[in-house]
Amino acid sequence: DLDVKARLYAKHGVLEYWVVDLVNNRVWRHRRPSGQQYAQRDEIQQGTLELPVNAGEIVVAELFTP
Repeated sequence: DLDVKARLYAKHGVLEYWVVDLVNNRVWRHRRPSGQQYAQRDEIQQGTLELPVNAGEIVVAELFTP
């Protein structure tokens, strides 16, 4: 959910929030909560996503491979 849940998570200080869009093969990454919104929102369709707290990374294309 890019609206209601994003506001709730930001309000409660969730540092990073991802939405995986399986229909359009993309990931929405929200960072830097501020009030009831995120100051940074990225749409990622290729490359890698770094996992929070230096836990590694994910190749985005692998999320959408059957």
